[in-house]
Formats: sequence, C-alpha cells, structure tokens
Amino acid sequence: MENKSFKILIVSHLYPPFSLGGYEMRCSQMAKALKDRGYEVCVVTSSYGGGNPQKKPEFIEGIKVYRALHDYGYTHITSTRWERIKRLHQQYDDMLSFSRIAEEFSPDIINWWHLGGLCKGILAYPTHRGIPDVHWIEDTWMNSLWDDERGDSFGWDRFWQGRWGPKFQWPLFRFPAKILRGLAQKKGISFSFKNLKSDFACFSCEFQREINAKKRIQFKDSSVIYGGSKVDKFYCQRDWTYVLSRENPVRLLYIAAITESRKLDILLEALEKMEENHRKKFSLTVVGKPPVKECEAYYNNMQEKVKRGSLSKNIIFLGQRPYNELTKIYKNHDLLIFTSARPEGIPNAVLEAMLSGLCVLSTGVGGTGDIAFVAEQPLFLLNNPEHLRKMLLRFEEDREWLVECAQKNQKSATEKFSFSSMVGQFENVLQKLASVC
Repeated sequence: MENKSFKILIVSHLYPPFSLGGYEMRCSQMAKALKDRGYEVCVVTSSYGGGNPQKKPEFIEGIKVYRALHDYGYTHITSTRWERIKRLHQQYDDMLSFSRIAEEFSPDIINWWHLGGLCKGILAYPTHRGIPDVHWIEDTWMNSLWDDERGDSFGWDRFWQGRWGPKFQWPLFRFPAKILRGLAQKKGISFSFKNLKSDFACFSCEFQREINAKKRIQFKDSSVIYGGSKVDKFYCQRDWTYVLSRENPVRLLYIAAITESRKLDILLEALEKMEENHRKKFSLTVVGKPPVKECEAYYNNMQEKVKRGSLSKNIIFLGQRPYNELTKIYKNHDLLIFTSARPEGIPNAVLEAMLSGLCVLSTGVGGTGDIAFVAEQPLFLLNNPEHLRKMLLRFEEDREWLVECAQKNQKSATEKFSFSSMVGQFENVLQKLASVC
C-alpha cells in the first residue's frame, strides 16, 4: 500500500545556493520534488559557503536545511599533530550534530548523496538505529572511503585501536582509547567501517554501477536509474533553417567547470589545427569557471591561448552564468562539445543540451557513454584533437546529419532521461524500502 506520510533525511556534502554543480543541483531538485509529492524532507549538508557549522536550520524552497557539518572537501589540511587533533574534534562534533538532527527529525529513511567532503562516521548511524537507507550514486567518492584524507573519519579508526601518534606511544593509548570508544558508542557514535551495510543503491548509470564494483559499502540491493533533467524547462521547438544553411557558422558550445580533467584545451587545439577558411565556419562559446583556486591557472592559460592565437575571432568566454540563463544559451547554439576525461555520472549539461535540440559530441567517458549508447550519438577519441577536428568538419559539411543527430538526442532525452521519470523510479525505491521496514 502506498505511503507518502514518511520522513526522508537527505545528506550531501554541498547544497545550493552556495554551489551549483550537477550533483548538488540534482540533489536539491530531488528534495523539492519529493516534498511536492507529499513527503516530509529535511537536508543535512556541510557549512561550505556559509562559514562555521550552524545549529539552526534555514529554509530553502520550503525545505529545512541544516548546514551543520564541517566541510573537509575544500578545507586545507596540514599534517601537523595539532591539525590532526583539531580534525578529530571536528568530526566528533559532526557525529553529535548529525545524531541530534536525526533524533529530532526522526526519519523513516535516510537518503545519502555525495559524502566526499563529509565525515564518513555518520554512515554507521542508520544501521545503529535500525533505519533503512538508500544511496544515490553518480560519483566515485565511495571508493576512497578508507584513504580519503579530505572527508573520511581522518584518524579515528587508528585512534580507537590505540595506534595513533608515534609507535612507541601506542600501548599508552590503547586503554584510554577503549574507554573513550565505549563512551562514544553509548551515544551512538561509531567510526568503524568494517562490515558497513546499506539497504539500497541507485546508480545514475551503468558506468557508475561498474566503477563502484569494488565499493566499500555492501548493498542489499541496487538498480540503475538514469539521472534526468527537466523537460518542461529545457525542451524547445527548434527552427533548423539556420543550422542547415552553410552560409551560417556552426555554433559550438562548451559548458562545464573549467578544469584540466574536463579538457577544454583539446577543443581549442582541434579548432587551432583547422585551416583558416574552415575555422571561420565555427563559433565557440565557453560557459564555466574554475571550481577551486587550484584550477585558476589552467583557466587563465586557456584564455591567454585564445587571446594570443588564431582563435580570438571565433571564441567567447562567458564565465559561469546563472542557471535560469542556460535555456537561452542552449537555444542559441547547435552543437555541444563534451571533452571531459573524468569518470562522470550523467552530466546535467549534456541532457539539458539534448532537450534543447542540440547535437552532442562527446568522449563517451563515464555516464556520457550510457547517454551516447541510448541516443546513438557519435563520439570522438579521448584526448585526440585531430579526431575531434575531423568530426567537427564532418558535421559542418553534412548539416543534415547534424540535425538528424540533434533530433535523436531530443527524443531520447525526453523519453529516457527526464527528471520526472527519475523521480518516479526513485520514489518506487523509497516506497519499497518503507513497506519492507
């Protein structure tokens, strides 16, 4: 029997408006969709973008959001002993804060999203309290569960075993560590990941299911639910007259965070390799920015390459644009180039472009391979600007093929990668877990 009265506690490292990457955007959209379908939803996230962890919640689109946990993903970590002690204390506070919120909200199901920059000790909470839990997975954070020094329970496992500090001091730590561990367990706090189990995993694509095959968490059951985008927001009827005319340039679009792993340089090199009379048949708009300070040098190099080279007349950098401007940007372009070498899940930009009637040319790495298979998309060889150059010229010469690919994309995105379908399938998982437990 269907039951929509239960409570869902959603946990993820980042949550809008402070970061607008694909993962956190999809998480917030799911939270809102579940709320609109009658569930009571609460979100726990890190303090990223908002200063120190806060005990009081804020309300975003009617959803209670606690920015109550420390951010270990974008916080610099030193190897000094003081920093390690400080980190142990912060993670202990995170466990107490999470337990307090969970006890207060009293969820019927806990839904994990991206925990890459959070204290992983909270993963033991559902098992300890007998609460069903489900993971939404479109990233590889789980495979670094044992050795991730940014967001794992940094040092606690060694501390509980009395192996913290210089080796000659280990015997001195074992007895007090045993006492402290007992006190922590009475509060429901555990930093042990041995035999960690979860009820269900929803992988956003077959690629993520495969790459997480050596996952550090045992799942009782799992399924693949394609990540989706909103049809009503991005779908548009295209006038193909412009792109079919070879008098007009093919309007290329690159939209992603500007990082070395997403390989904007490959696209620029492909255009640079073209003869001038071929290059002028293309224009390129670059939308995105460096996600962290460490990526700024790469971004600046790409801009300098364009300014000083032969590409200055063909390329414009827009930086990061507000989300509500993307529909117009997609509508004014013909071909999305996705050069990423990262193990992506299902990139929002690819689906949004497909819904908007763009042709997509990608490397097929990660979840884009799933998309390419379903939508019968052409691919180009990873890290191969020469192959990309040839594919671009082929599209320019055969505009009918470009339109045919774009139409297939739009149909596939509407039928196989819609956000409403994603929510419906995920809701079925929640219902089954609620009925069993």
